[in-house]
Amino acid sequence: MKIVYLPGGERIVTSSSDKTVRIWDVENGEQEGTTMEHEGWISGLAVTRDGKRILSGGYDKRISVWDVETHELIEEWEDETGGIMCIAVSPDDQLAASGGERGEIVMREIQESGRIRYSIKAGGHEGGIWGIAYLPSSERVVTCSDDGTVMIWDVVSGEQGTSMDHEDVIVFGLAVTKDGQRILSGDLDKRIKVWDVETHELIEEAWGSHKSGIQSIVLLPDDQFAASGDCNCDGTIIIRERLWNRSDPPDTRCRSCAAPAFQIPLPVVIHVLKVGRKTRLLSSHSCQDRLLACLCCALLQRLGEGGRRGQTFNRDWW
Repeated sequence: MKIVYLPGGERIVTSSSDKTVRIWDVENGEQEGTTMEHEGWISGLAVTRDGKRILSGGYDKRISVWDVETHELIEEWEDETGGIMCIAVSPDDQLAASGGERGEIVMREIQESGRIRYSIKAGGHEGGIWGIAYLPSSERVVTCSDDGTVMIWDVVSGEQGTSMDHEDVIVFGLAVTKDGQRILSGDLDKRIKVWDVETHELIEEAWGSHKSGIQSIVLLPDDQFAASGDCNCDGTIIIRERLWNRSDPPDTRCRSCAAPAFQIPLPVVIHVLKVGRKTRLLSSHSCQDRLLACLCCALLQRLGEGGRRGQTFNRDWW
């Protein structure tokens, strides 16, 4: 399952293994409008920065473009590279990047019916691409793969920078800081690694907080917190706080996050976690879909007390 916020933070878009895309109201948990349907399992989901279009793709080997307000299918982009595993929209809303099960990266023109501008086929990942993210300039993308590597690519030349290694462990989780200086990647060995974008050096590594492999990572507004979700069926989310004052000792006390929930079809629950004064975090969990994504948004909420889901660790992690 994937979860993406629409601009403004009042609505989310979800995709699921039931082959559907849905829009939800964050406050009341109700589905908005009609359900958007695929012919296969959906593994890639993104929205344009202007909030007008939803892009979804999966194992039916196509990217579908939907109108956010009418929920109508605008167009479909066929893909000959196999199943779509992830999608990202460039910061300027011009390109959509997708990663495939065969390790290929495709860049498409959003305003020109998905015309392929660039395609990177050779010399890259040896496995499927599970995560893809643009750096702020829109000139480079970051990818992670089940071959155990994280790579940076020039979207015009297709040139690859130095590979960042997870020692042959599958990498599912991927996030980039808003200033474009750091990459966070999470693997099935329960590790989160923090990399320097320019030098590709490993800056920090976090271990052991999760009970199983890491499936997703997201940076909250202003890069103050990093939230990660794992493969465990209980929907646990670990939230790490970046310590800006390195002279202060890390505070390892745990706090729980308030988690009111609302239901969607299949045994999946969306939890709204009040993490910080201007932050909400959404998660999903079930034994079928597990925690495959968690996204956040700036909303005027304070940290809740007494919830059952999630833990907050203050840690100097980059």
